[in-house]
Amino acid sequence: MAWDHAASLAALDGFASVGACCVHGEPRLEDALAGIAAARSYLVPLLMAEGYTNDALAARHLAARSRLPGASRLCRPVGSHPGLAALIVEAARERCRARGWPPTETALLLVGHGTPRHARSNRSLYRHGEAIAGRGAFAQVACAFLEDEPSLDAALRGTTARHRVVVGHFADAGPHGADDVSGILAALAPDAAYAGPVGCQPGLVELILDRVRQEDAASLAA
Repeated sequence: MAWDHAASLAALDGFASVGACCVHGEPRLEDALAGIAAARSYLVPLLMAEGYTNDALAARHLAARSRLPGASRLCRPVGSHPGLAALIVEAARERCRARGWPPTETALLLVGHGTPRHARSNRSLYRHGEAIAGRGAFAQVACAFLEDEPSLDAALRGTTARHRVVVGHFADAGPHGADDVSGILAALAPDAAYAGPVGCQPGLVELILDRVRQEDAASLAA
């Protein structure tokens, strides 16, 4: 998905170049940064939380930055952007429309990876859930995790609404964002509708751009 978003950003013609790299796999972060010739560059993590992986990425970026010819700035993860709540709502509404379900009779469940190993790993998902619940558009809003509590199973059992729609707090339709969630729903709640991972929403490109704007403003203010 990172390459799709990079292509959309490149089509806007606002940057000298736009690329993508991997935290694990190829092309490596260090190799991608080494190939940048521009005086300034911005690295936007396509991550859903400011957790363990983001901390590791920050350490790697700091080590690589000292060897770069220009200034490289690390932005905050796109998944913690407050605007992501609107994309989650739109994904859920779209699924409700497809099923003919009124959102006011539907429980919205947000499911993320989660981990008990990092205090900030679940924070962004809860913040999005609180923001969406405050709008009152859905009968219920609940948060769940694949590798932390509450589990998706527990969240499903806790809903009382007539219908249930699930949105994945994942960057793409990888094993967690596609197979794991779909498998759980097929086994425990075949009547629930899965809207897929929010990271696949086209509107994510605007949030990526806004992370760059925020970092640019911060660098000018420093």
